[in-house]
Amino acid sequence: MNYIANRAVLWYIGDMDDKKPAKKTPHPGGAPTKYKPEYCKKIIEFFSINPDYEVTETVEGKNWSKNTTKKMPNYFPTFEKFAVELDVDTDTLVEWSKVHQEFSVAYKKAKQLQKNFLMQNGLAGLYNAAAFCFVAKNCTDMRDKVEMENTLILPESIQIEVISKKQ
Repeated sequence: MNYIANRAVLWYIGDMDDKKPAKKTPHPGGAPTKYKPEYCKKIIEFFSINPDYEVTETVEGKNWSKNTTKKMPNYFPTFEKFAVELDVDTDTLVEWSKVHQEFSVAYKKAKQLQKNFLMQNGLAGLYNAAAFCFVAKNCTDMRDKVEMENTLILPESIQIEVISKKQ
């Protein structure tokens, strides 16, 4: 047996200076989380913007001028835009809301703020009606309510006839 093989055998049976390889801890998998507790405050701030702002326009004539104030909608805050600011995906925000209780509370409040933002501007007429309905149905829990009336009249008695197949 050569020297290298002999040393390997001795190491294997524990006779090589009592040095054993360190145990490796299993890797949990995936990249480390980017979650930070301060994101709870940040998401609330992001969705807490005013729904609208005022613009003053001045119209001037030959011997007169008139100032008019007009309401304009602010940019609609979305979870996609917030995720981009944190350099994560929207699926990550949903996962954080499942894993971190404090973020779950903040995420739900952000959804309420987003819905309120949309409703305030929509009801004020600052959005096109069709666009407002589309966004309301796709970005919030709002849906069209459809009521159906059952007009089917059933007979008081039903007769069932069993027919057996002869062999």
